[in-house]
Amino acid sequence: MENLYGYINQFNDELVKVRRYLHKNPELSFEEFKTQKYIYGKLKELKNANIHKIQDSTSIIVTFHSLERGENICFRADIDALPIQEENNLDFSSKNDGVMHACGHDAHTSILLSFAKYIDNNYYKLKGDITLIFQHAEELPPGGAIEITKTPQFQKIDKIFGLHVDTTIDIGNVAISEKEATASVSKFNVEILGKGGHSAYPNISKDPIALSIEIINDIYYNLSKQLDPREPVSLVITQINAGSASNIIPNKSTFSGSLRTFSSENSDILKRFIENIIKSHTNKNNEYSYKYNFLEEYLPVINDIKLFNNIKNIIENETDLQFIQSEPMLTSEDFSAYTNEKAGCFILIGAKNSETFCDFPHHHPRFNIDENSMTIGLLIYIKIFEKFCMKV
Repeated sequence: MENLYGYINQFNDELVKVRRYLHKNPELSFEEFKTQKYIYGKLKELKNANIHKIQDSTSIIVTFHSLERGENICFRADIDALPIQEENNLDFSSKNDGVMHACGHDAHTSILLSFAKYIDNNYYKLKGDITLIFQHAEELPPGGAIEITKTPQFQKIDKIFGLHVDTTIDIGNVAISEKEATASVSKFNVEILGKGGHSAYPNISKDPIALSIEIINDIYYNLSKQLDPREPVSLVITQINAGSASNIIPNKSTFSGSLRTFSSENSDILKRFIENIIKSHTNKNNEYSYKYNFLEEYLPVINDIKLFNNIKNIIENETDLQFIQSEPMLTSEDFSAYTNEKAGCFILIGAKNSETFCDFPHHHPRFNIDENSMTIGLLIYIKIFEKFCMKV
């Protein structure tokens, strides 16, 4: 183990250098053109890598093929940033106004690039194939992963791993959920159509605001009766819009929200529940009508139980890291597009260090990570390589 740590330490400077370059030069989802060019330049330095730029996207897929038969093991990093104005005062703070790596994708990309270099250096040990995905647009639904699943390179893989640095978990800890890792997320939009008029004569109008309030209250009041109370769910109305002046009753009112669950069945139940509430109120008031749109954006990430146990055993028995069995999170991830088709495992790498102010939450303008977390992420990937990809 000491020899492995000593070997990995040679990557530390490169991990930090690459991550800080990417942090300083973030790009939004579907706009990662310079990021792709930078990644491609790094990969071109490798001797054994087959590099594929994915058509009509900024993703890159890298494959390493060996002559010895074995599984095709895949690893993924997301490369996009967020529309956030950075408030950190760092030498490598974002130079792009209103754009920031506030979710750790710069670190994920740096880890996967160093791992690519490790594979190239140890190519003679490889059994089977390895596929690396540098994926665009994780942050913006429908996400880049769904496009990657349609590529011939993805269709050939057997297992897939992904990781995420996490500033809610202390450095030195690694957390994995046994089954459900993240939730599905759906958004819905509702338009209530009434009959507008002068606010002096509400008796001859059909107020869509009042009906929207009734519907929203009814949704919240009856939500707990729809599912087993042990089932985690989040259904929240996040926007209400109506009207243009204080003396005008508008013709329409709109509201929207999000739904998060851990099963498609529960999502379908609540999709129907919302519309049934809307329909019951508009049917009682014949002069109202409605429009309802429901879109499932990401599926839940479901970890494969065998892979969960494999990684748990590696962490507990082959490293000095602390393993945490994490609870399912109601956040969402487009890594779900991969685990919906292939056996996969999503790993959380502790990146919290309050002494260096690396404890702000994801998507916060002061988000930052303890960069030692990248060495830990690389270590986990190398141990997975040894477990699944190395000649005996």
